[in-house]
Amino acid sequence: MPPRAHPSGGPRRAPRPGRVVRRRRALAGLLTVCVVLGITLGVAWWRLDSNITRIDLHGALAAAPPAAATGPMDILVIGSDTRVGQDTPDAASVSGARSDTTLVVHLSADRQRVTVVSVPRDSMIPMPPGCDASVPRRQWTVQQENSAFSMGGPACLVRTLRGDTGLRLDHVAVVDFRGFARMVDALGGVPVCTTTAIDDPKAHLVLARGRHVLDGTQALGYVRARYAEGDGSDLGRIGRQQAFLASVVQEATRTSLLLRPDRLYAFLDAATRSLSTDRGLGLGEMRDIATSLQHVGLGRIAFVTVPTTTYPADPNRVQWTPAASRLWRTLREDGTVRPSPSPSAPASSPTTSGAAAPPASASPSPSGTASSAPTPSAGSRRPSDTIEARTADQDICS
Repeated sequence: MPPRAHPSGGPRRAPRPGRVVRRRRALAGLLTVCVVLGITLGVAWWRLDSNITRIDLHGALAAAPPAAATGPMDILVIGSDTRVGQDTPDAASVSGARSDTTLVVHLSADRQRVTVVSVPRDSMIPMPPGCDASVPRRQWTVQQENSAFSMGGPACLVRTLRGDTGLRLDHVAVVDFRGFARMVDALGGVPVCTTTAIDDPKAHLVLARGRHVLDGTQALGYVRARYAEGDGSDLGRIGRQQAFLASVVQEATRTSLLLRPDRLYAFLDAATRSLSTDRGLGLGEMRDIATSLQHVGLGRIAFVTVPTTTYPADPNRVQWTPAASRLWRTLREDGTVRPSPSPSAPASSPTTSGAAAPPASASPSPSGTASSAPTPSAGSRRPSDTIEARTADQDICS
């Protein structure tokens, strides 16, 4: 049979055997790379997911958490000395474990706002006896907030805060502080700004006044130190923690991290190794939540502290003020907590759909049950009538 005519009129040449072989080899090589890459990513995903310790909360969480991209969501984040579930078969009982940091992270329904609320661990709040949430609230006794975690683990803290705040609390994540240091190192350090020189032997931390980039060990001492700056109270430490978290968010969202797969994986590996979560919050759910928040700007991430005043029975403890009730109501109604005004501007409260009737502050009564607290003494710190907030885009020295 004569060769087929080429459109130009000449005979069509058959492809050279060598060229065909090279094309097939290139295709085979590309397929091999795709298969290897797929296997590598799959193994990496499996490893990251298997790093996370799962917690059985025995029904303490909301019955049906919302999907990652729909409805408001509240996540309880606990910073602890001990990785829950690591050495005990029952994560609801972790006698001796300490909760140094408690955060309630609220994600708005439209995923355009994130509010991170710090709960002072020295707060005296009503707590169910034996961590039994079925006990009527009138029989709850007033205890220090971080004792809930020591007595009954994250499940007890969830039941306590759900009753005291009215929030759903859809998920729980416990962060081991040792893993926290590895996360900071994976980021290449985190910038901080100290307003005074710090020399805290208990935290093994010495810093001059000004800007610094802290490694993991230094960062751990910085966020945990109580006597580094100010009056040595938990409230002073919370302020440093919030500024530090804002700086971590800035560093973790920089394009440079995303362009370095090795650093990104190191950060994710350190993060997942330090995490214990409820069974409904795996790596896939975290990815979905992160994807739903990808358009949230740093200016829409607010850090807030629960408003408190001195606890009458013990000046070293605090109790929540009526402004705390407004804060919890704002979050229950998916409202906006706005940044605090500058010192020269008039103070304002967060946006709400209406004024909340504040519940009575709790203090011990002779029977051990919650009752209305007496008026603080003249020497006590005055209660805050406003809700102070800072956003993640603020300068670390502000």
